[in-house]
Amino acid sequence: MFAAGVLLLCSAIHLFVRQWEFNSHAVRTTGVAKVVNPPEIVFQTQEGDSITFTHDGWRSGGYPSAVGETVRVAYLPDAPARAEIADFIWLAPGITAFTSAVLMLLSYLTFVGKVVIGPLKQNSFVMGGD
Repeated sequence: MFAAGVLLLCSAIHLFVRQWEFNSHAVRTTGVAKVVNPPEIVFQTQEGDSITFTHDGWRSGGYPSAVGETVRVAYLPDAPARAEIADFIWLAPGITAFTSAVLMLLSYLTFVGKVVIGPLKQNSFVMGGD
């Protein structure tokens, strides 16, 4: 269980770094939901080009609830098709880090329960028998 937590932590760090790089170069604008499921968002770049992208809900979270709904968009100027809804950009790294922490905590508590508390309980039972 601890190894799974460590692997998830590594994954969370990778996602965080990748998202940090994206955010440091991204331009923010507004877009409009063209289709709700799967969400397709239309926005205009600073150069005036109209870009449509399909929103990846797992990576950045949040879906527009209706066609025509306005959402904040973050995109890279040199790759505008690689856009994301800006409001939920940290969802995947956050969920991955939280899950990693829970797994590592559970494995630690299991270890402490078996190695430390287990022998203490056995000794107190024997000592209390007098």
